[in-house]
Amino acid sequence: ETLARNRAADGQDRAQAVLMLQRHGDAPSAELLRALGADKDAKVRAAAVYVAGVQSHDAAKPVAVAALKDADPFVRRRAAEALVRQGLSADQASFAPVADIYKLLNDTDRFVRYAGRLALERTPRAEWKDRVLKETDPRAAIEGMYALVRTATSEADLEPLFDKQLTMLKQANLSIEHKLRLVRAFQLTAMEAPNGASSELRKQVHTLLIGQFPATDERWSRELAWTLAYCGQPETIGKILAAMPPGDTNQPLQIH
Repeated sequence: ETLARNRAADGQDRAQAVLMLQRHGDAPSAELLRALGADKDAKVRAAAVYVAGVQSHDAAKPVAVAALKDADPFVRRRAAEALVRQGLSADQASFAPVADIYKLLNDTDRFVRYAGRLALERTPRAEWKDRVLKETDPRAAIEGMYALVRTATSEADLEPLFDKQLTMLKQANLSIEHKLRLVRAFQLTAMEAPNGASSELRKQVHTLLIGQFPATDERWSRELAWTLAYCGQPETIGKILAAMPPGDTNQPLQIH
């Protein structure tokens, strides 16, 4: 504990001291975790938040909640993971502000977004569903769609997602990264819907995407081929065959 509190010591050593206390000694007290959770060294803060998640008792929960707003992405990720360990449940009121968890969906760090989404899925869906459907930032909207699909309990829960996805596919300024994740969200929604996407929706998606295939970005071409094939319109067949690489130039894409 002396080493863990010593701000003049190496941050990695201090972080290891926190972990060793939890694993081998008297577990760090809530007071120690709170103090280290506000430390100037991000490695120490991350260790404190991790241990707070392992302990998972009520006194440790505020340490993880506070770290949701940390300046360091690794600490924010640890905070979201800790909340899950501490028992967030979709059928109980969240002990962390849902708005703070939701904010992680728009984090620039993909690992933070992933951990944040897993935490959000364990809060009451009604508290954030409408926020996702009204979201205008592509990154947060798409991440939120994944959460809504994974927490849906009926086909009626998925219908608004199809509408949101169709609206976003019409946006001309989406980056390739956002397009990739958006069509994957559409694919996931269609797979989870008992009857898939309606024939009319598939026609609309086909109309929006067929002019973009094939693309110069191979990743986008692959996702387009998958999605257009699912949409099932006859003209797709010829375009996919024409886009197939000849000979041995690109056998993985040829097989795809």
